[in-house]
Formats: sequence, structure tokens, C-alpha cells
Amino acid sequence: MRKRVRTVEALGLLALVVASVFSVGFHHFDEHFQILEFAGLKLGLTSEESLPWEYHHRMRSSLQPALAVAACRGAEILGVRSPFAAAFFLRLVSALLAFVCMRLLYAVYCGTFRGAEERWFLALSFLSWPAVFVGVRYSGENWAGLFFTLAFAACFLTKRSGAPAGFLVGTLLGLSFVFRFQAALLAAGLLAWLVLVKKAPRRHMAGLAVGMAAAVAAGILVDRWFYGEWTLAAWNYFDQNILQGKAASFGESPWWWYIRAFALKGIPPLSLLFLLAVPVAAFSRPRSPVLWSVLPFLAVHFAIGHKELRFLFPMVYFLPVLLVTAFEGMRTGRFSDVARLRTFRAFMACALAVNCACLAVAAVGPADGRVSLYRKIYDGYPGATLLYCHGEDPYRRVGLDVRFYRRGNLEVRTVRSPGEIRLQPDRAHLWVSSDRDALRDHGTGGNLVYASHPAWLLRLNVNNWVGRSKIWYLYELDAAPGTRQGAP
Repeated sequence: MRKRVRTVEALGLLALVVASVFSVGFHHFDEHFQILEFAGLKLGLTSEESLPWEYHHRMRSSLQPALAVAACRGAEILGVRSPFAAAFFLRLVSALLAFVCMRLLYAVYCGTFRGAEERWFLALSFLSWPAVFVGVRYSGENWAGLFFTLAFAACFLTKRSGAPAGFLVGTLLGLSFVFRFQAALLAAGLLAWLVLVKKAPRRHMAGLAVGMAAAVAAGILVDRWFYGEWTLAAWNYFDQNILQGKAASFGESPWWWYIRAFALKGIPPLSLLFLLAVPVAAFSRPRSPVLWSVLPFLAVHFAIGHKELRFLFPMVYFLPVLLVTAFEGMRTGRFSDVARLRTFRAFMACALAVNCACLAVAAVGPADGRVSLYRKIYDGYPGATLLYCHGEDPYRRVGLDVRFYRRGNLEVRTVRSPGEIRLQPDRAHLWVSSDRDALRDHGTGGNLVYASHPAWLLRLNVNNWVGRSKIWYLYELDAAPGTRQGAP
């Protein structure tokens, strides 16, 4: 048994490390613009005017940008100045924290399940594809989930329940809140369980309150350094998004939107099992601390009009607990006849196979395809470079400029045709377009040095999928002396 656990743990750690290498970029624009671009302000890579509107309303916690600044400065001391190396380091730290959370949560519940449930719980605890994909993200949603999971595990793994233990739990809960303010809903559910179900001692709860206050105060101090003035980012966030309705301006959805979105994007049939897990687990284990934690979180997010699937990422590490709890409840409760059906077992086996396939894709696929283009330009052309963008600037995303992955000596110009190219001395000249034939049709020469899809894949143009896909082509137009550093 111990050997099997260690093997699965090693596979889970390997999947996370591989994902931290290959899952480059960002899942959502907020993961980049409100963390790395915020950090770029302190690193001298961008200006206040280039930052999103949330910066000017002082409504984002600056703790994660501050940690990103520290990572970049530390890398510079070691002689590493690449922003891609810094981003990888942040993903790797996220992955290692995710692995710690998986181990601790497994330690809390490993003695709860027996037989098939225990084997399912072991596999899903370390090899659930949503946890691996989310686990490497240096995002507010993931880090809030990580620190809440640490706090949750500390409630059960600490041997004492006095003020020091409470202080530890409270500090972790406070940091979870600082990373993403909506984590307060998870904390509220856990606190309610500690008071009403566990009957935690007053000294424990007092220490917990002090720890939360200390973590929130530390977050305010970091905001003071970052913004240059005293501010309460949590209140500004609530005021802008809820009281003034800014969140609703980005679109509203009905309460059941999360059910449909998770069923499709979570990849059935595994996603369908996860969806059923919450109501079945609530019916079979109503006093479960996991349920007490996630139900307020889910209820508020279902009620709020603006919905995005990433808002639910903080609870991803608890999905294995919920699923196996529900499965155990089905097998031993009134749904036992269903659990014994051959069809149900086949459905579970199919879900496991789909999870393995999705895990492979999550581990080796990039989160954002353009980052490889950014890296080609950054690494291949360190000197003064002029980039001509045909029709669309690849550094322009949702109305904002990507500065974190750009050198200061890179000039970007958007043109409508190759006829607007003007070669200049003492600099490299590049052409980027999603139209491979634009240069050739105009009679302008260029050396193809990068394509966002490999050449062998482009040759497999079945049903003209290439013509319907967004593929970036990078050409070198000029090889001025001393400037050409890249190679195809």
C-alpha cells in the first residue's frame, strides 16, 4: 500500500513539474495583466497608463505582483534576466505548493475511505487533470485555493487546538483572502463548521482571528508600498464590482450557467461525476467540513450575475474528496443498487480513461500559444529590433499591451501591407502575420524563422484546418551587421 501511494505521488509530482515547464502563458488575461504586468511597473517594464483599469481604482491585491518582483530581482542576482525564466519559476513554485496541498489533503482523508473508494481517492488526489492544470497557474484563483487548502489541512493535522494552532490556520486563511477576496466565502464556511460542528475552543478561535488580522494587515502594507498610498483594495474591489456594477458590465449569465460550463469544459464524463458529487455528498455527509466550506462559495457565485469558470478554481483541490465521498454514499446508501450496476462501473472506468488523456494534454500543452512567439523574438533578437505587424499586433491583447515579455528596444508598428516596410540601418527587421503569403504576394523577400505550429503539422492540412486557424508566421526581413541573433 505504501509503495503504491509513493508511486502515485511521484507521478502526480512529475505531472505538475512537466506542466510547469510546458504550460506557458496564462489561462485568463487577468492572470497576466493584473499580476505580471503589475509587477512590470515596479520592474520598469511598463507605465501606469498601460495598466488595466483595476490598477487605477486600487482594487487588486499587490501581494502576488510583489512576489513576482522578488522572483525577478532574485533571478537577476543570479544572472538570469529572462522574464520567461521568472514566469517558469513562479509556475514551478505554484506546482510545488499544489503538490504539498495534495499530500496534506490526502493525509487528512486517506483513512476515511476503504476498498475501491480508497484507490479512486488516491488516484484523483494526485492525478486529477483539473488540479494539475490549475495547480501550475500563478493566478489569484489558484493561490487562494492553495492557501485555503493549507488552512483546511492544518485544522486536522495539527495535534493541538490552542491559540498557536489557531494562529497558523488564521494566517493561512488571511493569505488566501489577500490573494483573492472571494476566498472569504470559503473561510466563512470553514469557520462556521469549526464553531457549530467541531465546537473549537475559544483560544483556538481567538488565535485564528489574530492570524487572519495579521495576514490582512500584511497585505495592506504591501499595497501601501505598491500603490504609494494607503488603500483598502478589498473594499475598492467590492465597491467597483458589486456596488457600482462593474462586474455585471462584462456580461451576466443565469444561475445554472456554471453547471453547463463545467459539464462541457470539465470534459465529460468526469465533469458529470464532479457535478453530481456535490448534491450526493451533501445528502450522504451533511456534516462534512468540505461541504460546509464550498457550499457558501458556490451559492454566492451562482447568485452573482457575472460568471466565469475560473472563479471556481479555488475549490479544485477538494473535488476528489467530494467525488469519492459521493461514490461511497452511493455504494452504502439508498443508491447502492445503482453503484453495483455494470453500466455505472463502465461509466467510472471511462471517466478515469478520459482523465488520463486530459492530464497528458494539460501537462504538455501551452496555456497561451503566443508566448512561444514572444520568446522567439525576445531570445533571438536582443538588439534594437523593428517588428512590422500585418493587420494585428500580437502583443496587443484585450486592448492592453503585453510589456512583461518584451525588450525595451523592440519597436512595434502595425501596417496594412508590406509596401509600408522601411528598412533602417543598425537594427533587425521582422515581419509577423497570420497570412503566410502576404510577403510573397507583394514580392518582398523574407526568411521564415518561426511558425506557431510545426511544419509537419501544417502539411497535414486535412479539410483545410490551416486556413481556418490562427497561425502566426515570423519573418526576418533584414540582417543588419551585429543584429541578427536568431535562427530558423
